[in-house]
Amino acid sequence: MSSPFTLVGVGRATSGGRGFERLRVPPPGSGVCVRCRGPMATGPNTAECWCCRAISAQLGEDGRHRPPMIAMWACRPGDDVHRLLRLYKDGPVSERRARFTAVLATALRSFVARHEACIRRAVGPVDAVAIVPSSRPGALTRDHRCHPLASVVQDVAIVAGADVVTLARGTEPAAHLRASRRAFAADGELGGRRVLMTEDTWVTGARARSAAAAVTDAGGVVVGMLVLGRAIDPTASAKAGRWWLQARRETAARPDDCGLQASTRWAAIGDGNFSGLALPS
Repeated sequence: MSSPFTLVGVGRATSGGRGFERLRVPPPGSGVCVRCRGPMATGPNTAECWCCRAISAQLGEDGRHRPPMIAMWACRPGDDVHRLLRLYKDGPVSERRARFTAVLATALRSFVARHEACIRRAVGPVDAVAIVPSSRPGALTRDHRCHPLASVVQDVAIVAGADVVTLARGTEPAAHLRASRRAFAADGELGGRRVLMTEDTWVTGARARSAAAAVTDAGGVVVGMLVLGRAIDPTASAKAGRWWLQARRETAARPDDCGLQASTRWAAIGDGNFSGLALPS
C-alpha cells in the first residue's frame, strides 16, 4: 500500500494518527484517459474520457495536441490530500496556510527531483510557467504572484529561471465542465515561448484547459500540465471506482513510477482502443 505521512491539522491526520495515502495517478491505458489520466469507459475508438472530449469541443480543439499531465498525487473529495490542497490557500488561519504551503512545496520539489529526467523528456525545454488562476472571488484581479501556488512551484528545478505568464480574468466564465477560450487572457504576446501550466487540483480540467487556450491564443506553446492533485470521486461511477482501485494497485506495485513514459507514448496517437495493450514499465 502507499506510503503515509502525518500532517497535523489536515482532516483526521493528527500527531500519531493515520496520515494520508499518497496514491500515484495511473498512466494512460485501458480505462485511463490519455489526456487527463482520469477514468474513462473502455471500448473501440476511446482514447479520451467524455469530459476531455466535451471540453475540446467547447474550446474548438481537434484533440491532436495533448500536453502530458505530470500529476503528483491522486486524491478524492474529502480525503486529507484534497483537504490539504484546499487549506493551503483557503484555510482560515494564516500560520497554517503558510505551513501547508511549505509542505506542498517540499513534496513537489521531491517529486520533481525524483522524476526530473522523465519530466524533461516529456515536456522538453520550458521557457515560461503559467499558474491557472484561482476560482476564489477577487483572486483573479491580483498579481499572479499572490496565488499561493506560486510559492509552491517557485523553487522547482524544471521552472528555474523561467518567465512567468500572468493570466487575467477574461470576458466569459470557466467552471466545472464549462470551458471557454475567452475565460482568461495572457498579459502579452508569447512569441512561441514554451509554457508549462501549473494547477493545484484537477477535477474536469475545464479551467486549466481554458487557461491553456489563452496561452495558445497569445502565441505560446503549452508543453505540459503540472498538477499537484488529480481529484477523482470513486463513488461517482463504476469506472471511477475501478480507476481508484487501479491507483492503489499501481502505487503498491510501482510506488515511485511517475507514469510519464506511458503518457508520452500515447499522447500523439489518435483515438483507439487501449484494451490489451501492454504499457511500458
